Amino acid sequence: MLIVRLLMVVVVFGGLKIRYQVPEGKVGIVWRWSLRTDSEFPSVTPRGLHGWQADTITEGRRGWHMPGVHKVHYVPWTVVPPDQVGLVTAKEGRRRGRGQVVGVLSDQARDAVDDFQNGADFLLGGGYQGLQASVLPGGQHYAINPRLFDVTFAPRTEVPQGSIGLVVAKAGQIPSHDRPFCRPVACENFQDGDAFLAGGGEQGRQLALLPGGAVYDINPVLFDVITRNNVDAQGGGLTSAHLDLVDIPADHVGVVITLAGKISGEPLGPVVPGHSQFREPAAFLAAGGHLGVQQETLGEGVYQLNPWFVSVVTVPTRMITLEWSVKTPSDADNYDVELDRLTVTVQGFAVEMDLTQTLKIPREAAPRLVKEFGGKLISPAGGLGGLVKDRKPVQRFVERVLGATVTSYLSRAASETTIGEFLSRHREVSSNLTDEVRKALRRQGVEPIDTSLGLFQPDAELKEELQKEGKGQLELGRSSQTKDLATKQDEIHSITNNRVKRELANSLEVLIEQLGRDNAVVIQMIEAMSNLPMPSTIMGGDVSGLVQALPSAQVAKLIDGLREQADKRALPGAHAKALGAPKFVLNPDTKEFAVALVLCEARLRDPGPTGPPPSNQQIADTIMELLNFSPGPGVRDHFIREVDLQLTAVRTRIRRARLVPATQQLKTAAFPGLLLDNAVLGPHHLAYLQDRDWLDYQAAEWREGV
Repeated sequence: MLIVRLLMVVVVFGGLKIRYQVPEGKVGIVWRWSLRTDSEFPSVTPRGLHGWQADTITEGRRGWHMPGVHKVHYVPWTVVPPDQVGLVTAKEGRRRGRGQVVGVLSDQARDAVDDFQNGADFLLGGGYQGLQASVLPGGQHYAINPRLFDVTFAPRTEVPQGSIGLVVAKAGQIPSHDRPFCRPVACENFQDGDAFLAGGGEQGRQLALLPGGAVYDINPVLFDVITRNNVDAQGGGLTSAHLDLVDIPADHVGVVITLAGKISGEPLGPVVPGHSQFREPAAFLAAGGHLGVQQETLGEGVYQLNPWFVSVVTVPTRMITLEWSVKTPSDADNYDVELDRLTVTVQGFAVEMDLTQTLKIPREAAPRLVKEFGGKLISPAGGLGGLVKDRKPVQRFVERVLGATVTSYLSRAASETTIGEFLSRHREVSSNLTDEVRKALRRQGVEPIDTSLGLFQPDAELKEELQKEGKGQLELGRSSQTKDLATKQDEIHSITNNRVKRELANSLEVLIEQLGRDNAVVIQMIEAMSNLPMPSTIMGGDVSGLVQALPSAQVAKLIDGLREQADKRALPGAHAKALGAPKFVLNPDTKEFAVALVLCEARLRDPGPTGPPPSNQQIADTIMELLNFSPGPGVRDHFIREVDLQLTAVRTRIRRARLVPATQQLKTAAFPGLLLDNAVLGPHHLAYLQDRDWLDYQAAEWREGV
């Protein structure tokens, strides 16, 4: 009977309707009376059954409803402040599975739900109860049904300018134990939580980072974002410096150490393509990138790099000057901090000296230097990288390679001689030390520029002992010096004789050039005859008597000799000039000499007019052939670079000797003429090209760095 009466009431009042209009700034939510209830969604129904309805009535909408059947309540818009995001919690929906922290919507359902303003679509589209992965962007208002959703606010995520943000996911799949990082998923800089979870996003540290100078709508329940603003509270060893951009200054190179990748026995990780200079770690790892120090380096510039993935050590590529001197606490950051003033002990006496070395670390040599001398930088504690402004690798290199080489050589030199001999051999010690340093640096791929050894400084005790030496030792020294002086005088006499011979040859060449061969012979014959022995009395009183009085054999021999000399000296071209003392000397044991000799070989063999000198590439090929080097990968390029370097050194020597005006352009094509005309090179030097010992020595020199 009760049901019948209720039906009669509905029939009586069914024709009555009440008009409604949603006020400005409000949202209408509807309660409906019905005999049918929603068993799936009892609190809020999307199906028009008994109870609160999932859908809302938007602002300004007008309509009619039946009294007793429908009831409309007006609630305020949900307004999210500009600097906040809205976190949505659904009061109705499907239950989440085990381990599912937040509710996830499919792409299709998310479009229909329209920022949770369509409650019916949310429920019918499979929406879950509880906190949602998606957030409501700030600075907007939404027609949210408070019977279905609760909305709370959280600050937007700001990453300061000049830094990066690191992301840790608190929800998602469990990452594989054999991967140090989570699988990357496209999710609009972690602002699309649904896409992250639906795409298989994993819990833990993320490879992708957030660029600085921007604000992000990120769900803090789903992601932790580490920035400069909160890094101190995060723990784990991260500091604000780890989040700075990696800035490689001018005249430096950035050596990259990856903290993840394939493990191999190679000293340096090979170059792999497609990772945008380590800005895309996932691409690097997918391409088979190796763990550790990389062969690829970073040039001058600013880079956004993940400190969980890479560490970058800066190495100077400019010229560095190192000094062996007394150090003070203010020198602690200098590259030569471990190089004290040099002191060697010879026969119990101390000798001090200064030393200055200038060198340059090429970009391609920097990774090897960091690999060998980086120490703990290669495996940073806690797996944290970022920019490392640490001078230790270069300081260790200077101490262990350069410092050790200098100390070792000077110790050997001091042990092999007496104190007197050592003090007198400064030039020899300086030259040998330069060679030792050059070899040691080039083995590391470092370019030696200049080695300058200061004067030997005996200490006070040594000076006093030298003054107290006995007369016998002094006389012995004087005797030795006398012998040395006599030897030197013999050498000077020999040089003087050679110079006189060259001057005589020069005068004969001038006569030939000005008067001709035969006239020159006649003049020389007259001069020679004037020196022949002549009889004091000539019988007969005419010329025949003079001829008869002359020794005929001597005259004939004189004429033949002068003609032979004239034939030999009548040479065409500039090389008919006499060669005086050389303007400077090229040491035959150096690469500089070998390059100059090959450059001038054609002119030395044929002083007449020749074609253009060989190119740098041709010089390199000739030297490789002479020294039996196979043109393997990179070998020819190395030889060409070395030839360029040595020709630059020859050019410097020519200018220092002032063989050309300072303002005159000096091209390589002019080198042969200048070197031959100034006696720096001569035909006798061609013998080196057949000297097996010299060729073997040069081969050892050129092999360094190949």
